[in-house]
Amino acid sequence: MDYEKVIFVTNSDTNRGPMAAAILQKNLRFSNITAESKGMVVLFPEPMNAKMVAVAASKGYDLSKYTSRPLEEEDFGPNILVLVLEDSNKQKIYDSFEKAINVYSVKEFINEVGSFTDPYGGELADYGKAYDDLEEGIAKLAHKLKYE
Repeated sequence: MDYEKVIFVTNSDTNRGPMAAAILQKNLRFSNITAESKGMVVLFPEPMNAKMVAVAASKGYDLSKYTSRPLEEEDFGPNILVLVLEDSNKQKIYDSFEKAINVYSVKEFINEVGSFTDPYGGELADYGKAYDDLEEGIAKLAHKLKYE
């Protein structure tokens, strides 16, 4: 399937989702696929988690101006891939959105098992570890999107 857009979905869209989108966009910089992130529970725009912003900056990404956005019905379509970082959100999306299609967990899509850990409330090192895990998984995702 040729996707034009990948949307990463987390609960609040203030932590791993925007980071995953930035990593994928960098990995796919020479393709026509765009990457973004949205949240399941976003009542108003919120800034990124400060610890993830710091980790992102140390890796060359500027997410300091990012604000969260909610997942909406119009975010689904045949050329849009919706990827959750936690398995539990996959069913929530299908239950909450009539037009939901092409929804997978990242791990499921790259033929792995499990979810990405959420560093929320942890130390800066926990956010660094979460970044490393994301970077590894998103590199596999980028490869699959480019070559399969």
